[in-house]
Amino acid sequence: MTTKSKSPDKKFSKKTYRPISKLKTKELDEKGWNVKKTFIDPKTAQEILNERNSNPIDRVPEYTNRNLKKKGKKTDLLIRDIKANNFFPSLIKFDAGGQVLDGQHRLYAIAQAGKTVKMMVETGADRKSMIKVDRGCPRSIKDILGLSVFQEWGLDPKYWTHASTLGKAFFSYIEALKIKGSLIGNLSSFSPTDEDLFDFFNKERELIEWSAGTAKALRGRPKLHGRVFMIPLMFLRKIDAKLAESFLYDLQSNSSEKNPAVWVANYLAKQEGMNSRAEYVFHVQKVFGAIQTYIDGKNIVRKPKERTKLERSK
Repeated sequence: MTTKSKSPDKKFSKKTYRPISKLKTKELDEKGWNVKKTFIDPKTAQEILNERNSNPIDRVPEYTNRNLKKKGKKTDLLIRDIKANNFFPSLIKFDAGGQVLDGQHRLYAIAQAGKTVKMMVETGADRKSMIKVDRGCPRSIKDILGLSVFQEWGLDPKYWTHASTLGKAFFSYIEALKIKGSLIGNLSSFSPTDEDLFDFFNKERELIEWSAGTAKALRGRPKLHGRVFMIPLMFLRKIDAKLAESFLYDLQSNSSEKNPAVWVANYLAKQEGMNSRAEYVFHVQKVFGAIQTYIDGKNIVRKPKERTKLERSK
C-alpha cells in the first residue's frame, strides 16, 4: 500500500518565506547578532550617516572603516552604478551600539543616487572584525576584466596584464582627447564604469588582443612594451594596420637613426623612470610626433647644434 507524501519543499517555503522589508533605524539597536536582507532608501541612508556614522578620527567606536570620501572615483562609480541599476546587494555592518562599521560609502552613494537599494545588513557585529575585513584588497582592472570579458574571449591569461593595462590606457586617451581642457587633467579624472570598460573592450577586441601580443613580443626591448610606446602604436594600427606592421619591422631591422621608428626606440631607451602623469604625456607626445613623421613618409631631421659664442667668433 502506498501513500502520497506531502512535498516538504512546498510546506517549508510557505512557512518561511517573508517579503523583504525596508530597513528601519530602530532595528539597528536590537540586541544580539543578526544578518538580514533589507531595502535601504535614500532618506534612511542619509539618516544613518548623520546619526550613526563615525570615523577613525573620532575614535568612537574603535575599528571603524576609513574616513568617508565624498569626492573620489570609487564613490562616483558607486553612485553611477546605483543610478544605472548595476549595483548588487552587499553587506553593511553595524556594531552592538548601532554605529556603522563598514558601508559608509555605499550609504552615501544610495543617498546621492536617490534610489532604494537591496542590501544585506549585519547588526551586533564585533568591532574587532573590521581589522580582518579591511585587510582585503580591491579587485584590479585585470581581475575585473579577467572574470568577464577575457574569459568570454578565450584570451590566454598570460596576456591579461598587457591587455587590461593597454586597453584602459587607450580608452582613457581617446576620451581625454574629446574633452576641452588639460590633457593631463582629463586623463587623471577618467573614471569609467565596469560596463563602460566591457563595452569598449568588446568594441576594440581585435586591437586590444593585437596590442597585448605585440607588447609581450617586445618585452626584450627596453621601454617598448609599455604604454608610452604602445598607445601611439595602437592609434597607428587603428588608422592603418599595414603601416603599423611596417613601423614595427623598421623598428627592429632598420639601422638608420633618421628613420622615425629607429628614433623612437633610441629615444625611449635613453629615458629614465617616468614619475608623473605629466612626464608620461610628454613622452607619449614625442612618440606621436615621430609616428606622424613616419605617416608623412619623412625622416627625422635633427636640428643643427647651436654654436657657442666662441665658435661663432672663429
